[in-house]
Amino acid sequence: ALQASWMLSDQYQLAHAPTLFPQEVEIFGSRSAIALVDTIKTENVVITNLNDTLQRILSLVPPSGLRVMPQTTTLTLIAEQFTDKSFTLPIQIEGIPEEEIIHTFPSEVTVTVRVGISNFAKVSPQDFHAVCQYPSTPVSVLPIEIVHTNPYITLLRTNIREIEYIIERK
Repeated sequence: ALQASWMLSDQYQLAHAPTLFPQEVEIFGSRSAIALVDTIKTENVVITNLNDTLQRILSLVPPSGLRVMPQTTTLTLIAEQFTDKSFTLPIQIEGIPEEEIIHTFPSEVTVTVRVGISNFAKVSPQDFHAVCQYPSTPVSVLPIEIVHTNPYITLLRTNIREIEYIIERK
């Protein structure tokens, strides 16, 4: 188990989760002691001002009375600059009865996401949907839910969180 903390430089984020190599080690010791082990911890490390790829060899810290091979693992952290990207999305209402039309105010929401420079082109408006659920009981406003499946964004914010609406009978 990684025992580490890091602080990124301003305008930087991790490009992906930290990696350790190797991820598995051999444990030597008594059967009863080995049976109690499910993870081996690394030494504790603190990293500051991370703004590039960092590889650091870390010692492994086996429980008392046990040995591990290898005795080290390599931590890799990849930092990259990030930027914001904004889109305007139409707000969709789900669950509207066929005999009704719903008008929303506003009818669009602006979504701003944080994305690493290397993945900027992989984020598009088609990755996102702004959705409200038709109310089962009368309410004055509807909350907006932003649905997305894009793995490259790390922060999402909107210019509004809820909308007003008028229901019209057909």
